[in-house]
Amino acid sequence: MKAVGAHNCKYYGVNLAVYFSTKDFEEKLSREFKVTDDDTGTVIFENVRKGCRPLNAYYTQCMYYVSPENMRFGILMDYPSRGLLTYQARWVRATTTE
Repeated sequence: MKAVGAHNCKYYGVNLAVYFSTKDFEEKLSREFKVTDDDTGTVIFENVRKGCRPLNAYYTQCMYYVSPENMRFGILMDYPSRGLLTYQARWVRATTTE
């Protein structure tokens, strides 16, 4: 299962709350979005995870910031998984300190 998202606004970022099955988050999250420079191996873009917290025994919420400079989000989960259960997105004025 994969989930991706993007925006193209140069003035606003997105605070993104993503909800997972806690078991899937702990056992099935195999990869998150990351782009590296082929020559140097330096990470150019990647998910900016602000933190995760269990809401109860079954659900976990993770907060991400999707900035104008880093406007993509992506996750990949192993099969079988319920994957991304739902999300909430909120536009926020972009700042230099994420």
